[in-house]
Amino acid sequence: TIESIVALKNETDFELVIVDNNSIDNTKEVVESYSNIARYVFEGRTSFTRARQAGEENARGDILLYLDDDVIVAPGSLKKIVEIFTEYSDCGVIAGKILPRYIETPPKWALDCQKNFNGWSLYDRETYTFLIEDFQEVTFSVGPIMTIRRDIYKMVGGFPPDTVGVETNKGPKSFNKLYIGPGDYGLCIKVRKAGFKVYYCSDILVY
Repeated sequence: TIESIVALKNETDFELVIVDNNSIDNTKEVVESYSNIARYVFEGRTSFTRARQAGEENARGDILLYLDDDVIVAPGSLKKIVEIFTEYSDCGVIAGKILPRYIETPPKWALDCQKNFNGWSLYDRETYTFLIEDFQEVTFSVGPIMTIRRDIYKMVGGFPPDTVGVETNKGPKSFNKLYIGPGDYGLCIKVRKAGFKVYYCSDILVY
């Protein structure tokens, strides 16, 4: 993920804030090896929205681009985000396209399952039949790639709480994930209620 972002350094000015949401692996060491472009932030409260809140609190830019840690960002994506926010003053959130990239061809049974329940890709026309154009207004974005104007993020109060606990908490004090709110979808609801629009653009792409 970091390498794919570094490759886009000529598309626009950006900072890279990586939030370690209570992991026990070598995330800190990896991020520090990119200290010239990436900033490490530790957030011990394990939650999707807590992590993303910490990202905003440590960011300085006017646009917040949220990415999951398992995505590869396609060339042209950052440039297109800036263009859309510049051209459309009513744009609050932009939803990007999310497709799978296979290391090897999946077995037929897995591909058959994918046709019935598309869990590997989001926001492509096979998944969402309401997508009829490469750029159009939609009602929501999804977590692996979503971007929002920072002033609007602050205006609506950020992400609503989504969960208490998470599956990665193990050990004698383990607790399970309890969903208490709509997370990224809920942020889009708040943005639309504030009078701004959510747009989808297929040129903003991650794998």
